[in-house]
Amino acid sequence: MVGVALLTLSALAAFDSALDRPKGGSAQSLLHEESPDVFLAKATLQQYLSCVVRREWDGVKRLTHPQASLSPWAEPNDELKIFEFRGARPLGPGAVLVEVGEDVYHRDSQNMSVGKPAVYVLFKTGGSWRVRDRRPGVRLRNVSDDSVRASYPGWTDPQAFAREQAEARQARKQLLAERREARRERLARAARRAVAEAQRSSADAGSPDPLESQTAQANLRR
Repeated sequence: MVGVALLTLSALAAFDSALDRPKGGSAQSLLHEESPDVFLAKATLQQYLSCVVRREWDGVKRLTHPQASLSPWAEPNDELKIFEFRGARPLGPGAVLVEVGEDVYHRDSQNMSVGKPAVYVLFKTGGSWRVRDRRPGVRLRNVSDDSVRASYPGWTDPQAFAREQAEARQARKQLLAERREARRERLARAARRAVAEAQRSSADAGSPDPLESQTAQANLRR
């Protein structure tokens, strides 16, 4: 039984060692998870475009930035039918770019434009994300940060953005370390349980059965 416990401890130790060698870039993927700004901006754009598809213009207006000149309700010829996110990039604190592929039905020609790219600019204002602009026919990789900063002066702060990115990376590293430590603690508890169980099993195997002892004593008296 002790040998079983030793084997269990050996296997647990090997697994614990493997935690420090992430496979398939799992640690790197954790360090490159979407930032909260990108996640929330995409969630806002999801609602905005869903309202456009359903032609719920009150919802569209509610999610449009107060300084934007967007008015999809003024384009009765074009109807957005399907959209998909293709990429996103933070531009600075409170600013995110999102590329979308759009399927648009054109009433006049009765044709469908499929997968046409567009880049949306979203800003955080009053604690909420809003759609500021739409750049049709372009890809995210073709939109430079400098061009957006020049179009919307005062909305982005490169130095503050660099600080925020550094803090976010540090927070993700800390999260990774905490998760690894939690796994090690679980392994340690499992190892202690395995040793205790092996000790109990060994003790039980070395102790005589009380019923057998009583039977043997009775036979001796006879």
